[in-house]
Amino acid sequence: MKQKKTNIIKKHTIMKTYRYFATTAACIIMSLGAHAQKNIDNAIDDFVNNKNYEEYIKKEVTMEQNGVKDKSYCYSYTFELPSNKSKALNSIHSAFNKDASNAYNLAKRSSGISDATLMRVSYGRNLDKEILFGKHIDHNYDVMLFHDSNDSLYRYVYAIVWKEKVKEDKVWGIIYKIYGKDPQKVNRPATRTIITMKDNGDIVTINDNGHIITHKSGQSSSYNNNKDFSNITIHTSDDAIKTDMDFLKRFGNLRVAYYAVLDEGGSNKLTICTGIVNKILELCKSYGSLLNESEKVTCMDSIKEMQKRSKDNYLKALLNEAINELK
Repeated sequence: MKQKKTNIIKKHTIMKTYRYFATTAACIIMSLGAHAQKNIDNAIDDFVNNKNYEEYIKKEVTMEQNGVKDKSYCYSYTFELPSNKSKALNSIHSAFNKDASNAYNLAKRSSGISDATLMRVSYGRNLDKEILFGKHIDHNYDVMLFHDSNDSLYRYVYAIVWKEKVKEDKVWGIIYKIYGKDPQKVNRPATRTIITMKDNGDIVTINDNGHIITHKSGQSSSYNNNKDFSNITIHTSDDAIKTDMDFLKRFGNLRVAYYAVLDEGGSNKLTICTGIVNKILELCKSYGSLLNESEKVTCMDSIKEMQKRSKDNYLKALLNEAINELK
């Protein structure tokens, strides 16, 4: 009887031990899922909050929120460290390496290899903002994407871009912390630019897929099959440009129109593209000062892509002037 009671106690103890280990393991797994990029987060926070480097770092924040769940943010930290203080970045590089196995997508490139786009990152509540990584051959890139374990529609993006300024004996770079919807899991709202027909008053809109839709008075919308842009003018919103967001929205609309006209503009597309490019130049010249450094880099990279699509030297020159206005 005593032996039987002892066995029951042992069995009860073993079951409690199993439950303890199972609970502990579950907590560890949940912790890993919730903090898959914990090393990167901690390393960035330690760097940007260190008073020894405060004078070398500039912080920019873009935040959009509509309720508790519908939100997006982008923290960018632009730094320029004296070379003798550049060891401060070692902990960040180490953290990226430690968390790499938890990323669902990543991209790395050392300087001197290529200036081709390495990765495009969209963010914002409507995914209407974009950062291009890889466009500068003299830059180093480390970009990682992580799922949000609490919401499958959202993701985190961490990136560090840097280069050595040898002549100035400095290291320059930007660190990004981005949160928002995963573009692969949600539908983007179409971005539209309005084009007004002079002769009959019909209104044509171009969505971000390059589709041309004609809205005729008293009739349903239809696709413009003849793709003829003759005798039309580009008309964008008349809202005043007062903030960086106003600038980026106007720039995005003009960019969409530019590509759509190149793809489907017919025989008169050079005239229309010239009008669009002039508006981009005017926008950059008049309101470029509203942008922070990372936004300027994004717009300049987009303009360079536009240059590559054009075969007209005059258009390329105008676009180059727009880039110069943002430098």
